[in-house]
Parts: sequence; structure tokens; C-alpha cells
Amino acid sequence: MLLFNNKLDLDLDTIEVAKIIKIAGNIVRNSLFVNAYQFKINQADLVTEMDSKVEKFLIEQLQQLAPAYRFVTEETNPNEAIREEEMTWIIDPIDGTMNFVHGFERISISVALCKGERPIAAWIYDIHQEKLYTAMQGKGAYCNNEVISVSETPKLEHGLIAFGFSAQQWVEKEEVLQLMQRFAGSSRGIRITGSSCLDLADVATGRLDGFWHFGLQPWDIAAGILLITEAGGTCTALDNENAICSDSIVTSNSHIHQQLRHTLK
Repeated sequence: MLLFNNKLDLDLDTIEVAKIIKIAGNIVRNSLFVNAYQFKINQADLVTEMDSKVEKFLIEQLQQLAPAYRFVTEETNPNEAIREEEMTWIIDPIDGTMNFVHGFERISISVALCKGERPIAAWIYDIHQEKLYTAMQGKGAYCNNEVISVSETPKLEHGLIAFGFSAQQWVEKEEVLQLMQRFAGSSRGIRITGSSCLDLADVATGRLDGFWHFGLQPWDIAAGILLITEAGGTCTALDNENAICSDSIVTSNSHIHQQLRHTLK
């Protein structure tokens, strides 16, 4: 069955995409404990055969739905440019590969459909909790079909904040330690969970009040940007520009956004 051919019927077609993503999640969840992996950049940047297997499955299935749409994916074509006004699937097959390798059950699949640099539909699947977060432009954000929204926390000092760094920054560690010190005294608490996509989903649901990360790629954040925006939050790069093609992202419930950015600078 070919969908997405002409005018998008997101109400119908997102159901088909959700089915595909859940099947991919089952493949990961039912796999054996993973101890075979390769390094990409250093010991903090890993890839497994399962990453490639799931990505291949998603590409094959989504191509059947929309043969003309392009792909930007973490493993197969990470250097593919996002072209203005073209329809593009942006995919992270397993977000949280380090967690996956260590058996820490906080991993997800992230898929966004973008028109140019603008996400118009998003899916983040929490594989072990079996929670599917979805959003469509102008139609709100949901978790397992229930409406979600960001928190009402008014100030950074009352907020719970998650964050992350690139593999290179983590190994070099100086910048990590400096920023942790800043937030240790200016927020209620900080968390590093190892899955940026699920951190973004947690901002959208109000479990977290903010999240920031340096060194991310479009597949790490495209779906989460739409999810948070539709849930009432704010997503920008550190310089306040469009985050999807930046190497930094700052997200929040909107109320604490300027405080969060100011603390990071």
C-alpha cells in the first residue's frame, strides 16, 4: 500500500508509520543482550549490528509508504543534506546505544517527517516502556494517544533539568564539569539519562522542565523538537536559532527558557 503520495493525510498515514515503528521496537526488545559493538569516534561512541538492522528495516518499510521521500539517518546516510522544501524522513534507529549495550533499558526509536528543516510529524517510541510519543504540526502532542503538555514550573531554580554532551566532550570532560557546576546551584536537580530522544519526550510530558545537549545531529532531535513545540514548550539552539541543523539544542517548558540559555552561556 502506497501512502504519502500526494496530499498528506497525516491522520491516516501516521497510524501506518506507528505500526512500523512498533514492529522495529519489538525487534530490539526481543533481541538478546548485546555485547558486540564497534567504536565510532572513541569509547563513548558506539554502534551495534542492531542499529543497522533496525535502520534498514525502517527505511525499507517507509520507502513503501512514500517512495519519493528522502532519508537522513544515523547509520546509512548521516551526511545527506536536508534540502529546502523536500520531504525527508529523519531516523535514529536506536537512540541510547550505550544504554543498549549495557542492558540499561532507556532506549528509543525516533522518526520525524520533515519538509525542509521543518518537522511536520514525529514519533518517539520508548522501546521498553512501550510508550509511543507522537505529534503532528498544529495538532498537538500525545503519548499512547493521550494529550501531553509541558510543565508549568516558573523558574529554573524549581526545575529538574536533563542534559548531555557529545562523545568527544565527555572524554575531554572539562566543559562537562564546568556546566554541571553551574546547574548544581541554579536548579533543583540535573540528570544524564543517555537517551536524548526520551529526554525530549520527558520535557514534552512535564516530567522534565528543560533539557540541553551539545554535539547532537538532526536524527537526535527532529522528532523531539516537534513533540515539545506541540506540547507548548520551546526549542532553540544555544544562539536562539533553528535547532535542527545546529550542534546544540536548548528545550524547556517556555517559562524557564531564557534562564536556561543564560546559564549555559
